[in-house]
This record gives sequence, C-alpha cells and structure tokens, in this order.
Amino acid sequence: MISYLNNIFKIIRWKNLVIISLSQIFIKFFFIDFFIQKDQLLNENFVILLIVTILIAASGYIVNDIYDYNLDQINKPEKVVLGKFLKSRDAIIIYMMFNFLAIVLSIFLCMKIEQEIYILVFLLIIYCLWLYSKKLKKYKIIGNILIAFFISLSILNVPLFSYKNILSDDRFFVFLIISIYSVLAFLINVKREIIKDIEDIEGDKMHKVKSLPIIFGTKKSKLVTVIIGIILMFAISSIITFQILILRSDLLLDVGGNQFSNPQIWGANYISTVYMFIILIIFFYAELLILNATSKTNFTKVSKLLKFLMLLSLLSIPVFSLTHFYV
Repeated sequence: MISYLNNIFKIIRWKNLVIISLSQIFIKFFFIDFFIQKDQLLNENFVILLIVTILIAASGYIVNDIYDYNLDQINKPEKVVLGKFLKSRDAIIIYMMFNFLAIVLSIFLCMKIEQEIYILVFLLIIYCLWLYSKKLKKYKIIGNILIAFFISLSILNVPLFSYKNILSDDRFFVFLIISIYSVLAFLINVKREIIKDIEDIEGDKMHKVKSLPIIFGTKKSKLVTVIIGIILMFAISSIITFQILILRSDLLLDVGGNQFSNPQIWGANYISTVYMFIILIIFFYAELLILNATSKTNFTKVSKLLKFLMLLSLLSIPVFSLTHFYV
C-alpha cells in the first residue's frame, strides 16, 4: 500500500505541487492578509481554492504521463512509473476522480463567493491540459507556454478570488506586486521547460516532436533561455535598486505620501535587499551553467537549479512581508 501511494505521489509530481501550493499560501497570508485584509476569500474558501488548484495540476501531470509513455521510455526511462509500478487503468481512474472533484469543488466555491464566471476558467484549464496531452503533444512550444501560464494563473487566482473589485485604490498596488510575481513565475517556468526540452531532444526527435531545440537547434534555444534569464535578472536588479534608493533617499520617502514612497511595502530594508541580491547571484550562476552546458547531465543540473530558484523566489514573499512588520 505504501509503495502504491509512493508511486502515485511520483506521477502527480508532488514536489511541483508543493511549489504551486506555497505560491498561493504565501500570496494569501503574506500579501493579501498582511496589506489589505477583510477579503471575501475566507480561510475555508481559500483551502477549497488550494485543493482545486492541486487537483487540476495533479491531473494535468497524470494525463501528460499517460500520453507521454513512449517518449518517457526514451527520455527518462529511470523515472517511468506508469506501466511499471502503476497500471495505466489506475492512472486513468485517478485522473478522472481528480478532475471530477476539482469541478465539483470549483462550482461550489465560485457560487459561494459569487464569482460564477471562474467556473468556466477552471473547466477551460482542465480541457486545455487534456487537449495538449492528447492532440498537441508534438508541439511542445504550446505545452511550455500552457504550463507556465497555468502556474502564473494559480498566483493571480488568489487576489482575483479575494475581491470583486481588485482594481480599487486600496487594492490595486498589492495586485500590481502580485502580478509582477505572476509574470516572473511565467518567465522562469518557460525558461525551465525549454531546458527540459533540450534534455529530451533525442527522444523528441525519434517521435517527431516539434520542440524549440528541434526547430531552432540547441544553441539558439540556449540563447532564448539566456535572454529570458537576462530579463529576470534585470527585473530583480530593478527591485534591488529601487529598495536601495528608498533606503538611501529621503526625497523618495516624501513623494506624494503614497504607497510607492513607503519603504516597508516593498520590504525595503537591508534583509530583503540582501536576500534579493543572493537570488540575483544564483540566477547569474545559472546563466553561466546554461552557456557552458553541453550534455544531458549538464542541462539536468540547470533544471534542478531553476526549480530551486523558484522556491527561493517564492520565499521572498514572506521575507518581504515579515520584514515589513518586524524589522
């Protein structure tokens, strides 16, 4: 039984689910509850949203493995669970159960908080994940964007479900910050998916999959990931520069008396600034690894480092918020 559950955890990519869950938890409790409060997404409703997100993501990973069986036998034979340790029939049943529960819970949540339109959003996501795995698998570029979009949307879902009028004056600023995190999450996930495609290039060639590395070559694909990395590093550098300017300049603190001139809202203290600088250094190290990567092992190392950077970036949310109140 324990072995069976362990195989289920593998096929649903539990580590990825933890990252997705943490992103929503941190946004809810370290941004919205810290800076706005009194939202309509009560804790019990948030738990439902979190469960729905996890169920949809997990079902997406399962259906991907179901249709990706032959590719995984070539690209990642040591990681294949389906067919070896878990029957395909069981995986299909779990996939259907997860989707059914996700749909029921999403309908209940959306009706409870009077946001019925978002039922269609959840249904569309479920359909798109299935459509990609079933019909569009040979076009990995679409999959890269779809996966990254889903993760960024899971971040935006929290403020969108929290308020009917998220663009009001007292909420817009926090929504703007969350949106920045969402965009950065999208970019880093696209970057990592391309790196994973470079890892899988041999198996993809055999099955005539049209991934970015196959269409444009490994060198150009590496260049695309480096350009994305430069954009990410520029964004992080801008945040660091902004924090330092606020810490050093009395003039910025008095501009308009609004939240933009408040050093605490940006976590603008030395702890959060140093933390962001550490992330920047690791990003720079990742770019060097990409430029020098020549083997599958090298790209696997980069992929793992990028996942670690995702976690570090998420942790910047509680770092910002906690230093806002306690430093």
